[in-house]
Amino acid sequence: MGVFLVPSKILSGVGAINELGANIKGKGNKALIVTDKFMVQFGNVAKVTNALDACNIEYVVYDGISGEPTDKMVAEGVKLYQENECDFLIGLGKR
Repeated sequence: MGVFLVPSKILSGVGAINELGANIKGKGNKALIVTDKFMVQFGNVAKVTNALDACNIEYVVYDGISGEPTDKMVAEGVKLYQENECDFLIGLGKR
């Protein structure tokens, strides 16, 4: 038997990052941001970290995703999540 969990909330579309602060409260104290290097270079990760800073939420960034995540990428993300004692994750990507 397999288990498939879906996120409790998905923010999508133009301006979604601007809604993050209002939707992140109560999720936990430390987030793992899962993304790719393009989102870092493009400045979208900084928008997310600014919203987290404004809510006094700590974070760790994992920007090792490229295309569809492989089992190796997932394992690296899980390791970071556990080592840094994260409470929740934020996936940030492009359409």
